[in-house]
Amino acid sequence: MPLLAQEEAPDFQLFYRKELAVRFLAADPLGQVYVVTPQNELLQFNSKGGLLYKYQNFRHGDLGWVDAGNPLQILLFYPEFGQVILLDRTLSEIGMLNLAEMALWNVPAVGRSADNQIWLYDPVQMVLRKLNTKGEYLTEGQPLSLLLAAPPAPVWIMEQKQEVYLYDPALGVLVFDPFGQYLKTIPTEGMENLRVWDGYWTFWRDGQLFLFQPVLQQTFSIPLPEPAAAGIFQAGRLVLQTENGFAVYGY
Repeated sequence: MPLLAQEEAPDFQLFYRKELAVRFLAADPLGQVYVVTPQNELLQFNSKGGLLYKYQNFRHGDLGWVDAGNPLQILLFYPEFGQVILLDRTLSEIGMLNLAEMALWNVPAVGRSADNQIWLYDPVQMVLRKLNTKGEYLTEGQPLSLLLAAPPAPVWIMEQKQEVYLYDPALGVLVFDPFGQYLKTIPTEGMENLRVWDGYWTFWRDGQLFLFQPVLQQTFSIPLPEPAAAGIFQAGRLVLQTENGFAVYGY
């Protein structure tokens, strides 16, 4: 389903809601929702709200990021111990990288590439690196110390439409080409819980959800069907983190 045109007002219909403790949410292109609980358990719900699978790993600290852009290869990142875990569609482990064993220290952000490899930001060398799932280096960009006045402190990495986005809430979104070469920085002041999907950015401000088109530099609000602390708007679905759990809407 395409994203909304600017003049359209969404008519959201509730698909389902769940009451449970939620730390953060992720979603995939199939309409499945991934919930990370305060106990670091990952729960996968299908498009109708049925609980499919669970995953939990107590060895690696807090689960910091879930990249479900490919539901057949879900990437989990545990920043405290520098662990990257790959899961299949049933949340069974199919791969693991220990970044410390690769002399990659204090890595703040890891994400999946469009060709199912792995992007990460190396804060020691200040470079964006691409690895395969065996941990072998594929490419890296130029040192950002030569290009930026301040070192980035990214919280996530995403690849969309032949561009790699590295998000630092203080600096903005750093844009790279598919080879990891730096292109530009787009300011994001006032944007919270920023996400990228299908060429659009979604972000929150003062409890409201906004859609931003970076090419046209257009921003417009999306009226919410109920109050929410955060959420995801992608693939024709609105997933809201509510006071008592989460709710999924379509339009």
